[in-house]
Amino acid sequence: MLNEYPENDNQFEEKKLIEVISDPEGWEITFDDKWSFFVNKKYKVKPKVGDCVRLYSRGVGLPVRGLFVNGEKVFYRTEKQQEKKYKTQKK
Repeated sequence: MLNEYPENDNQFEEKKLIEVISDPEGWEITFDDKWSFFVNKKYKVKPKVGDCVRLYSRGVGLPVRGLFVNGEKVFYRTEKQQEKKYKTQKK
């Protein structure tokens, strides 16, 4: 299995996909805890039911700064990169 996980970053949760709904812009993915997330098609990863997903975040309700599907990176930002993106968006 491909593994692109970043080293020394332990702020993640792993979940299983229980539903994937296709949309012209991407996929609405739902996890085993019933939480859902939108994945834009620009990332070129096609999620499917049963996939293992790793989300990097400080917790529920906070920005997701990384998403991996079956070990394949969809997107990832370090905490510093996420902070910089947040500050840029606030302007």
